[in-house]
Amino acid sequence: KNVREVQATERAFAAILSDRSVVAWGNPNAGSYIPPVISERLKNVQHIAASHGAFAAILADGSVVTWGLHHYGGDNSAVQDQLAYL
Repeated sequence: KNVREVQATERAFAAILSDRSVVAWGNPNAGSYIPPVISERLKNVQHIAASHGAFAAILADGSVVTWGLHHYGGDNSAVQDQLAYL
């Protein structure tokens, strides 16, 4: 599969593939583990950003999906409604 973009936390990588899905690898405690409930939402990914231990993906509909360590931004549930249409 062709890779469109790669981003990294301190110890993990995440890549957007040509089908706009995401694959991650590296240290599971630094964002390489994508929980199934998050993985099923990672469709039509346009861009990924990374912090020290978490990733944020912007989807085609403008919503944001995050995963990784919550204290590095991996849990955006408190502001999810505000991130609906970036």
